[in-house]
Amino acid sequence: IKNVGHFGLASDCYTHFTSPIRRYPDLMVHRLLKLYSNYEASYDLDELYEKTMYQAEQSSIYERRAVSLERDVESMKMAEYMEDKVGYVYVGRITGMIQTGFFVSLDNLIEGMIRFDTMKDDYYNYDEKRMVIVGEGSKKVLKLGDKIKVKVKSASKQSGQIDFYFLRKM
Repeated sequence: IKNVGHFGLASDCYTHFTSPIRRYPDLMVHRLLKLYSNYEASYDLDELYEKTMYQAEQSSIYERRAVSLERDVESMKMAEYMEDKVGYVYVGRITGMIQTGFFVSLDNLIEGMIRFDTMKDDYYNYDEKRMVIVGEGSKKVLKLGDKIKVKVKSASKQSGQIDFYFLRKM
């Protein structure tokens, strides 16, 4: 038997939804299939197209809202968990970088940020081309995936933000 992949993915007619928020689009597809399978029914294709496009657009808008809300709640709950851990020391990994600092994910899946202006051992710059952080004086390089030791600087349930101090590279 030769595996040629999923039989339906190459079809222009294929559709599949897995997320709970996509239940309405899934229901729309089922309704359309039922309508099409009833050969006796008469329907205006232009009207049906317009209605379906509107419903698809609305479903996309609400899905993006749900994803955004989910992220906000997750950030808020992480910060709430960390509020009483200010001053604690953890080991984490660098997971992202921006011009003003970098993100660190702890082993307990909590994510926070280290701002360059809080790093006291050197002046650091983000080299976007190489995707590394470089100390101006020490030439110390930090990159994605590096294991580092951090100290919890602050955590705010209201803002959903967690800030760390950089202690050292492991």
